[in-house]
Amino acid sequence: MMDYESFSVRKEPSIAYIFELKSPLDCQLSIQQQSLFIYENATLSELHSSSKLIASLGELRGLTLRQLIQRVRDKGFEWNERGILDRLEQFISHHFQLEDVPTDMVIRGQKMELLASYYGFLENSLLKRLLITHRNSFARQQREFLISTISESLVAESGRSFFNRLTSVLAQNLECDYVLAAEYVPECSSSLKLLSSYESKTEKYDSIDDVNDFLQLLDLKKLMSSSVIYESDAKNVYPVDDFFNHHAVKDFIVIPFRGSNNHLLGVIALLHSETMQNVDLAESVLNVFSIRAAAEVERYRNVLLKQRYEKQQRIFFEHNGSGMFIVDVDPPMPIDLPVRKQVQWLIDCTRFVDVNEAMPVFFNMASKNELLGKGLYLEDIGYDFATYAREYIDGDYQCEDLLWRFSIPDSDELWLSATLSSALVNNEVTQIFGIMTNVTSRVLHSQRMEYQARHDSLTGLVNRNYFIEQIEQVINLSCQGSQHALFILDLDGFKEVNDTLGHDTGDLLLQNIGPRIDDVFSGENAIVARLGGDEFAVFIENYSSQSAVSDFAKNLMEAIKSPFEIRELELIVGGSVGISLYPFNSTTVSSLMRCADVAMYKAKNDSRDFCIYDSDQDHYSVRRLSLMMDIRQAIHNDEMRIYYQPIMNLNTLDVVSFEALIRWQHPEHGMLSPGEFIPLIEITDMIMPVTYWVVENSIKQLREWKKLGWRYRVSVNVSTRNLVDVGFVDFIVACLSRYEVEGNLLEIEITESTLMADPEKSRQVLKAIASQGISISVDDYGTGYSSLAYLKSLPINTLKIDQTFVSEMLRNTQDQIIVSSTIQLAHNLGLSVTAEGIEEAEIIDQLTALGCDKGQGYYFCRPVEVAKLESWLTNKERILLSG
Repeated sequence: MMDYESFSVRKEPSIAYIFELKSPLDCQLSIQQQSLFIYENATLSELHSSSKLIASLGELRGLTLRQLIQRVRDKGFEWNERGILDRLEQFISHHFQLEDVPTDMVIRGQKMELLASYYGFLENSLLKRLLITHRNSFARQQREFLISTISESLVAESGRSFFNRLTSVLAQNLECDYVLAAEYVPECSSSLKLLSSYESKTEKYDSIDDVNDFLQLLDLKKLMSSSVIYESDAKNVYPVDDFFNHHAVKDFIVIPFRGSNNHLLGVIALLHSETMQNVDLAESVLNVFSIRAAAEVERYRNVLLKQRYEKQQRIFFEHNGSGMFIVDVDPPMPIDLPVRKQVQWLIDCTRFVDVNEAMPVFFNMASKNELLGKGLYLEDIGYDFATYAREYIDGDYQCEDLLWRFSIPDSDELWLSATLSSALVNNEVTQIFGIMTNVTSRVLHSQRMEYQARHDSLTGLVNRNYFIEQIEQVINLSCQGSQHALFILDLDGFKEVNDTLGHDTGDLLLQNIGPRIDDVFSGENAIVARLGGDEFAVFIENYSSQSAVSDFAKNLMEAIKSPFEIRELELIVGGSVGISLYPFNSTTVSSLMRCADVAMYKAKNDSRDFCIYDSDQDHYSVRRLSLMMDIRQAIHNDEMRIYYQPIMNLNTLDVVSFEALIRWQHPEHGMLSPGEFIPLIEITDMIMPVTYWVVENSIKQLREWKKLGWRYRVSVNVSTRNLVDVGFVDFIVACLSRYEVEGNLLEIEITESTLMADPEKSRQVLKAIASQGISISVDDYGTGYSSLAYLKSLPINTLKIDQTFVSEMLRNTQDQIIVSSTIQLAHNLGLSVTAEGIEEAEIIDQLTALGCDKGQGYYFCRPVEVAKLESWLTNKERILLSG
């Protein structure tokens, strides 16, 4: 059923009557009764017609269908009432829709053949409106004749000739003065580009010189959305435009034609100096040929696009920096052959049929002709064709970015990245298309980077990571009965060479170590590595016996101890070797490394050349590893403690300060001394949080003592890593501020080795600390390599003489001299001196005689918890007298 709101009577070329039913039609009545009800009650509400005859009938609106028949009869029209009723019955029986029923009508003696159509419009399933149209069948015959005639004349035409022919036959058959066709080109400024124009009077093409003026007048927005633009009085609509005056154009009609995506492609326009007699016919004909025009424009555009693409493709092919080629496979290669036969087919039956300029350059050929006609297998060039061909076949006859290595005569090695695809017809390869890019520099750079990532830059030996990776591969491939040995060599005396003769000489010495190790293990399946610093390693696969392992170790140490001639100097170093055995000591790389490391330190401690790992001697190492894992939770679990040892004025025996010393209350091992866990902290990232914890808790304790009226100073030990921590000084300052403690109540202790690790950085950090009023002392003085001249440049207040000199000064004259000279030099520099390790009253007398300022040691008090300090201070004099 048709929708009244969307129905357009403009599409009907003759007469359209719209009748309204004010009373609903009773569908229970018979068809004859319903027909008669419509005939007598349907009232004309709208009439659409351009016919002057209909206009002569006067006002017809408001008449019923019966009254309308009577009116036209009175005016000389013969319209058969019975025929109307018969059509209404057909209309009802066909569900209120009847189309193109032949109907005769005599108008003032002239018989006309019409096509009548009846359309019903329902609301809520009730008939409300009736549309009756009459179309002249002659107009349809005329339209069909015109379309047939024009089509015959265009059947053999295409491109520009099609549009020339189209404009001329439209002008002749539709009797118009001008016809033009234009293409819509949005990227051009004028948008509509003339394809052809024809003038009937002169019978010439493109004779309208100012046709672009007309095209620019057209409303593009309207063309985008409309199916037709028609103006019946152009001179009045465009009164100021010279085009219509110059060409005497009165009427024009423009039909847009669209592509398959419904986008505007162009327009066909008819222009006439008089009123067009049959606009509907013209529009109908133009609509038909606008479809063909759209197809021609799209075809023409596709041809241009294809030509442009082929040209670009050829330019891309010819001038591409990558090598591009097409290979014919003749006869085609069946893909169901065995791989071996397919490889041979590619050797025998392939020929280069097209290559670009880059391809012959890769292979040092002068031109493309040297390559054209040859097969994929290039005999004069060295490359593993069979392997590459199998990669191509295994990849379903295509591959992407595969690296192929070529050896070109009189040239360096060539690496090409190959991407191949194939044309397959009936399961046969007929052609192969390829792109090859020179990636030699990229591959060589990658190889260099890979080598550098796996090897030590100084010695050329494999580095630790690659060494471990290779051992893991050997172990993973080991079968039952395999036995391997891992040697770790640590040099003795290398530091002295570095410090005395400079790093250049030290580097030369390290470079000479590798060749000597290689000589010892020559003939063995061995991997030699530099682990770092002066530490080397060797891994032997499948050693013959443990005695052979010992012999290797002996020979290795003999080779290392033999003098090295470096820069006309004869240098001698020693070393220690630790050995672990697979699978007896362990079956994992990390454990083998640990066992060899333990054995090496055992050899060093025992002053032996080498030591093979023995699990019975590894209790400390197991415990050491356990402590390294436990220490991360120690602070969180509140297992750390601070003990305090007093520092005394040797002249008055008054307490001047306390040294804060950390202890670890381990849940399993009990109270641990610093010697057991401080070295572990210093080699892990725990040194920072542990030091921060000691500093903060010491400053917090100073606040508590301040409340009690005690004005003692507290000394806190810090490490090298604390001095390179950019936030360490800020942390100290923040703690002092938070707990409201003066900086002069805090003292920072640094060892000589800490100072000398990074002298310039140490100087900057110590100056920042001293600027807060904090005292600085150098601990264990005399055991390092610093000079008093260097110390003079630092903001140091105190030197603490190491206990190894103090404890033996009563029995060792040399130690007494060292202590005495240190005190004198320190005083000369304005520094105070504290002696460590005082355990005898006689030492106090001697130190006092030498002018030593302060002292600490077990004679006065062992390190104690803070809770016991008040008791010790109260009974200090009695304790010292009894001691």
